[in-house]
Amino acid sequence: MSMRYRKLSRCALLGVCLGCLGFPLSAQADGWYLGADLAVMDTTLEYGGVFSSAYSESYATGHARLKGGYNFAKYFGAELRLTSSGDDTYVDSFGTWKWRTGESLSGYFKPHYEIGHFDIYGLVGLSVMDTSYEAVAGPQTGQKDKATLATFDFGVGGIYLFTPHFGVSAEIKLNVGTADYKTLLGSTDIYGAAFGAGVVFRF
Repeated sequence: MSMRYRKLSRCALLGVCLGCLGFPLSAQADGWYLGADLAVMDTTLEYGGVFSSAYSESYATGHARLKGGYNFAKYFGAELRLTSSGDDTYVDSFGTWKWRTGESLSGYFKPHYEIGHFDIYGLVGLSVMDTSYEAVAGPQTGQKDKATLATFDFGVGGIYLFTPHFGVSAEIKLNVGTADYKTLLGSTDIYGAAFGAGVVFRF
């Protein structure tokens, strides 16, 4: 894993740990909520297969996300998310590669704490998505494969509540997984960092 992702991982874990220390809530936060946001994901693929494990490529993809959940108590909740597909290209000595992620479904355990107008939360959970790559130019043109990817996700974020029912959100989420491609890439370690911002509606 690159130094950048190690630093991001430490920051996210620190945020979750600080949250778990507990802060007093200013109001009851039980109940259902829905949200939507836009996110940019920076994904690094570290290849096995015919490549050295040190060989990697990075892709940036844009996504729309829908999320819904329930806060069971003052401190804990659960959330489901549906994330749109995204793709990007990368050029190296082997040619031009197109990386694509399909729609993904995610489930999270979500500790959270309200401080005034702010609701600070952590995320720990799993995501499942279909991924594919294809060489669209160069000596490997036509080489392609696909695999289903399951990732372990964790992150931190915050919501600013303008009213008891409406707020805006921002978060950083990291994910780690392995895709087992059957052709050129072989076993591929995947590390991602997603930055998102959007709106939340509480019922």
